[in-house]
Amino acid sequence: MLFDLPEPILEGRWIAPGAHVNLVGSSTAATREADDALVVRGRLFADDRQGVLAQGGEVIHAMAAGLIDESHVLAEIGEVIAGTRPGRLTDQDVTVYKSLGAVTQDLYSGWAVYRRALAEGRGTAAPF
Repeated sequence: MLFDLPEPILEGRWIAPGAHVNLVGSSTAATREADDALVVRGRLFADDRQGVLAQGGEVIHAMAAGLIDESHVLAEIGEVIAGTRPGRLTDQDVTVYKSLGAVTQDLYSGWAVYRRALAEGRGTAAPF
């Protein structure tokens, strides 16, 4: 991948209070997009908690450095969307979403867009 670099390209000190950051470029335990400062500072959410704990380089690096533990991954994004776990608690929170890529989320997103387009009479039908 283009962003699979061993050293982070995003520093936590650059991120303003209240910002949200999506970390979706790196997808191996040996690579990371963001530094430890952002991981530690952020309210961290995952596409798949176990996957991020096993292969999310940013999380693994911060855990190995003793800066966080597994509980720092607060919830999966589906739990936040469903309202069963809180996301942002204050306007000053920095929220961070780490995704390794979940095909089920991609499929559901595409289906939701398709259904909305049908309901609104938008788009163009194409034969397959």
